[in-house]
Amino acid sequence: RYEDLVARPRETVEILCRFLELPFAPDTLDYHVGRQRNEPGLSAKKAWLPPTPGLREWMTQMSERDAAVLEALAGDLLTSLGYERATGVPSPAIRVLAQRYQNRWEAELQLRRAKRGQTAGRRPLMTGAAAFMDGLVRDAATLVPEDLVLPHLAEALDPVAMLALFRRNLAPTGGFGIEACMVDRIRYRRGARAVVQYTARLVGPSGEQREQWITALLYPRERARQVWGKLETSMPTIAAPGAVLPPVAFASDSSLILQVFPLDRRLPSLPALLNPERLKSVLPRSRAGANAWTAEAVRYRAGLGCALRWRLDAPSNGSDTWYVKAYRDLQGARTHRALLTLGSALGGRGFTVPEPVAYLEDHRALIQDEVTGRSLADVLLAQDEAAPVMERVAEALAAFHREVPAPARRRTKSDELDDVRRAAALVTWVRPALTDTVRGVVACVAEGLDDVEPAATHGDLKPDHIVLSGDSLTVLDLDWFAGSDPVTDVGSLIARLTGMAQRRPSLAPRIEGVGRAFAEAYFARVPSAWQRRFPTHYARALLHEAGGCFRHQLPDWPDLMDAIVQRAMEVLSR
Repeated sequence: RYEDLVARPRETVEILCRFLELPFAPDTLDYHVGRQRNEPGLSAKKAWLPPTPGLREWMTQMSERDAAVLEALAGDLLTSLGYERATGVPSPAIRVLAQRYQNRWEAELQLRRAKRGQTAGRRPLMTGAAAFMDGLVRDAATLVPEDLVLPHLAEALDPVAMLALFRRNLAPTGGFGIEACMVDRIRYRRGARAVVQYTARLVGPSGEQREQWITALLYPRERARQVWGKLETSMPTIAAPGAVLPPVAFASDSSLILQVFPLDRRLPSLPALLNPERLKSVLPRSRAGANAWTAEAVRYRAGLGCALRWRLDAPSNGSDTWYVKAYRDLQGARTHRALLTLGSALGGRGFTVPEPVAYLEDHRALIQDEVTGRSLADVLLAQDEAAPVMERVAEALAAFHREVPAPARRRTKSDELDDVRRAAALVTWVRPALTDTVRGVVACVAEGLDDVEPAATHGDLKPDHIVLSGDSLTVLDLDWFAGSDPVTDVGSLIARLTGMAQRRPSLAPRIEGVGRAFAEAYFARVPSAWQRRFPTHYARALLHEAGGCFRHQLPDWPDLMDAIVQRAMEVLSR
């Protein structure tokens, strides 16, 4: 039993090893050595305590209601294993609640079985089941504060509820069924609107599977009907060839508007971009080929943008691969100009940028040559000794900031403050307990931001945006390229590393170590005044990282958000 492991760890692990026919390794019991932390308020896990009896006693520390739910679910098992029970016969209300949790758990088990054999490391579908696991202590509905103007927001973030809603309102054809769904991301403006993006798993009559992006648009009830009226008259309501779901639907009982990819009211060119053969006439003739172009979507953010891979296979001449990014506005044209400018300004020093092929004005789409290699994020997760790589990145970024002329587009101190306040508003809404801490962070950031001489900055630098191939370092996604304080890029990159470390505790020492190596190498190559501005920009970026935990609906997002906000406060307190 678990109590045996805690009370007699060595003896119990030896028994387990014999049962598993594995050699006993004494250092498995030393996981806490050199990692223990004694800051107040840390959980036993985050404090890296050794096995310690009595840290959590459910019979005395759980609320009476939660203990009753637990025993309604597992009371018979507790009795059979010789445990005492804390409550009596469950009330009808407790039995109903327990049944709801049981249904969620059975749905999660079904999804886990279906997921076996798929790509390792990916999140299971219907990750809202993580809320169920936490729900024995905290009801999942309490994870999202109520929005009286958008009363169905909690439902939209509940994959179990949305799976049922999809099945009612998106009737598949061709014998397909909607088996499961997960929440990918959310964009939310309190009291105004929300966009929730999902991945649904469809299963055909012969067991074939496909994944489908679906988006729910949430508006106040009357506004939702107005938007739906426009969509109904301007968008197709019949599925395209090969599709098995209708492109749009209106869930009248909850006033949710459903869009099925590639239909997107903000990205109307997507269906055309997924059929590049019909666009041959506007493509550069030097890349034309006899074979047909094929297209697949590789990344999608509902209402904002979509990245597609176009491929042309030519048996006699190899193949061409282009990446196409669809935009909702004219940002693609600005990025196209930035790539042309940077291609000549960098001159092969430090970073390189993707080669732009064309900008399709009528489709608001930017075409770029393929960039091969491994992302910095993949390298950091796979490579034990990544400090030399980070030093190369630091050297390239310092050269980028010091040598590339600042573009005319500016990102000011006022812009940074507006962004950090929006991030703070989201964090304090979903985690009210963090309000005082977040206000302190915002006040310190507002005081610490300076008006400085602008330099060329990436504007959204993260490990996924840097690709390594041999001696080459290519920087991607330059949509936010502007003249600004260069330390914003440093703060953004290291905040992303902090988020990676929080999500992967076993790799945290390595990730945090390479972050320190990067900072030391970077600040050794730039004016000393830049380093003094780092805590402010790091804390600012950490607030964005904290908000991203909720927007991406990461498992355990409340705990991740708490830890990242606490890190921001610690950085500013040093």
